[in-house]
Amino acid sequence: EGTMSVGRLPTAGGVDGGLLSRHAQHALVLDMITRNSVWFPRYGTYPGYEQPGVGADGFQEIFTASMMAALEWGNFDFATGVLENWLRYFVGKNGFVLYRGVEMAQQGRMLTMFAQHYRYTHNPALLIKYIDKVQGVGGMLLDRRNRALEAFPANDSRHGMPTGNDEADLFWTTIKGHPDTELPYISIAAEMWRGLRDCGAALQAIATADPSQTQAAEVGRAFSAAAPALLDDLRQSMQRDAIQGNGTVCHPYVAGIPECGFLPHASSNRASEPWRTYAEALYSGAIDPQSVREILEWHQLEQGSGVRGSRLKLGVLSGCGGDVSCGDSLETFTIHGFGYGLLQADLIEPFLLQYYALVAHAYTRGTFIAPESTPIDRTHASPSFATPAGLTSPIFFKWLFVYEEPMDHTLWIGKAIPRPWLAEGEVIDLQEIPTAYGRLSVRIESRVQSTKAVHINVSATTLLDGPRSPNQRFPQTLVLRLRVPESLPMTSVTLGGRPWMEFNASCECVSIPGDRLADLGAALQDIVVGY
Repeated sequence: EGTMSVGRLPTAGGVDGGLLSRHAQHALVLDMITRNSVWFPRYGTYPGYEQPGVGADGFQEIFTASMMAALEWGNFDFATGVLENWLRYFVGKNGFVLYRGVEMAQQGRMLTMFAQHYRYTHNPALLIKYIDKVQGVGGMLLDRRNRALEAFPANDSRHGMPTGNDEADLFWTTIKGHPDTELPYISIAAEMWRGLRDCGAALQAIATADPSQTQAAEVGRAFSAAAPALLDDLRQSMQRDAIQGNGTVCHPYVAGIPECGFLPHASSNRASEPWRTYAEALYSGAIDPQSVREILEWHQLEQGSGVRGSRLKLGVLSGCGGDVSCGDSLETFTIHGFGYGLLQADLIEPFLLQYYALVAHAYTRGTFIAPESTPIDRTHASPSFATPAGLTSPIFFKWLFVYEEPMDHTLWIGKAIPRPWLAEGEVIDLQEIPTAYGRLSVRIESRVQSTKAVHINVSATTLLDGPRSPNQRFPQTLVLRLRVPESLPMTSVTLGGRPWMEFNASCECVSIPGDRLADLGAALQDIVVGY
């Protein structure tokens, strides 16, 4: 109930939109029915993975992937149940999770998902109820941030870069008192920044709406105050560590260690999982578009020390479990963030290649079940089914159509629609698409050959009603992109029959300032783009 409705989608260009939709919806249902007692997470179904609590079920990526998929598709009741279960049973007041180890970057992602739930549902109840635990998660991260500020001078790339394990299976190094795998991965600082920024803003909005929530106000101010300097330190660190060579730029995934392949001197090869680190770093939105392009290009052309085979397989980050050197498997359960970063940097073709490759090769055919990672040679056995891997499909499906840029809060419609889907006679129809600003429905009909035009109907009743509470506002800008075949240039745009000059032919975009949405109203249901 509440899920966005997928109506008509094209089948042109060898890409069946209906199949992608069924694939995505199957993954959402599989996430629901895999859980124990409705809400308790399970990593997979294979014997040995069914380990309650400290086994595999407290794996942080189950929570963060389930939340993102549920919220992006509008399954708000399910997302609320998942969040309540996680905060009640799996998160302590000290910020630790009920699992064998803590993945520090995922601590920041958890804060982001707490905030995302509030932004989409406008329901503050759970953040208020569990404010001590929210504070604990942020406090753990801030403690590591402060230690890193004190440990290294300002001209050191490790200055202010919080440390931790990027892989929870490395908990044994910490337990043994030799945490040499707890390193300043760039993903930790990146995801921590995003979590502090978003959760800080959400908590302050809650306190603004209800001044009695003084703890939320205090925690929100602390989180928000810490975020900007952390972003500055992260970007300076990456700039200092960047390695030029062979026409590419290597951006090391651990601050202070000049390596994009296997890390030297680490006590376990599980510390060398750059496919995880880069995906998490790009998920944060903290990596600037030029650096994202350089990271992608490096992965396309280079390998790194100790690595066998290409770093990308069909556009997907490759490794195999704890051994990046093998390069034989598509890493599916952490890949959401890499796609997110590609979209942010407007790398549309690499995003689509990754999406298509995952759908075609990383899921069982016909049953749409995703293992933790998938050998590119499908005659080889895969690991067990993993919930986070399965949810890649619905998350990418939603972002293909509607995506919010994390830095300036531009809301994109159609940012990555495949070009064949806008060929003559094709129709795209989606209803009740959830966003942080309300729901919208979109119908796009291409007459690009017969009348040299594409007709768009954007119905956004809740978006146009204006802010309903202090936590809701318009997007900064609403951008409609039309990627028509052969990149035909836009020549004119009308809204409600009147000329509209805010379009960019090179971007293939029509831009509508957020503060104009309410005034335009019904005109958004009659947008015509001429070619």
